[in-house]
Amino acid sequence: MSLMVACPAPLFERWQPLLQMLASRLFRVGERAGDGARTKLVNNLLAAVNLVGAAEVLALAVRLGWTRRSRWT
Repeated sequence: MSLMVACPAPLFERWQPLLQMLASRLFRVGERAGDGARTKLVNNLLAAVNLVGAAEVLALAVRLGWTRRSRWT
């Protein structure tokens, strides 16, 4: 699991050992409340855009005859 944490540096340093026990990847993304959630939102949007792009490329490859159409389409 990954955690994106936003808090003042002294608070992060105090709780970092516990947070590292909870998550294999720990990111401090800012100091303002909500910075972690905003970072996660941006990351999820980027992932969704990449997924749509990959689907479009695969559809184009099928239309061009570069690959066989899946039995599910």
